[in-house]
Amino acid sequence: MKIFITLAYNKSLYNKNLKNEYFEIFNNKSIYYLKLNSIKPIHLNLIESLKILKSDKDITHLVFTSKNGAHLFFNYILQKEPKMLEFLRSKEFLAVGPETAKIINQFKLNISIPEKYLTSSLADLIININSKNKTPSKFLILRSKISNKILTNKLKKNKIKFIEKHIYTIKSNPFFKKTKEYKLLKLLIKINGKLINTDINSLNKEQIFLVFTSPSNVKTFFKHFKISQIISIPNIKILPIGPITNYELENYIKNYYNINDILLNKILKFPKNYTLKDCLANLKNITDL
Repeated sequence: MKIFITLAYNKSLYNKNLKNEYFEIFNNKSIYYLKLNSIKPIHLNLIESLKILKSDKDITHLVFTSKNGAHLFFNYILQKEPKMLEFLRSKEFLAVGPETAKIINQFKLNISIPEKYLTSSLADLIININSKNKTPSKFLILRSKISNKILTNKLKKNKIKFIEKHIYTIKSNPFFKKTKEYKLLKLLIKINGKLINTDINSLNKEQIFLVFTSPSNVKTFFKHFKISQIISIPNIKILPIGPITNYELENYIKNYYNINDILLNKILKFPKNYTLKDCLANLKNITDL
């Protein structure tokens, strides 16, 4: 069995213990990282975010919609203005889910997460907090430039005071085709594709799982791999990390195939908690490992 995990990658953010943590789930070296996209900090907006925090005393909460944003923000503070950490103890923090909250918890700051790990649920949490406070809260939202508008549209509709700053963006990794992981997956697809065309009974029975961790990774992946090859090889299965990524996958695939047939045979149900660790735990439960 081989598991290919799609990633948006930044060398300064890459956790060296990540692989070891997931290897513990499987107790073997079956996990490969497809570094499809790269995370690019927007330095001017990081600088501007700190200026806003210092000058706008009405800011009560900082909001993060991904662990990438939290990583970048705190790395920047540690490098440029470490004394800001003490100032941040006077603020409340909101994170979209436990993986993002884990980054913030390292600094012993006040953190809350919604019951469901979705941007729409994060918006509901913000609205609820604002309604309970005697004086209106004001939220500084730090996120990706390619983030969807679900959160901000909901806040605008409910007349919530907020400032949104895009502190990073996602770009396609120009060196992806040179990686050993790309070459390995390409080879596996080629070998299994040839076996299908000759004798279905001789098909390599090794299972191949593609774990998609974000909508942007879905878009980039299918720029490098043909949808027809992924769909036609029966031992390749797809696992999205959560409902938004699942929606992106279904939207893309239905342009070429009957999506109901694909859902039955190809796309696995995303985990209850939308984390990579839960994705891999689910895979362990459905395999013979």
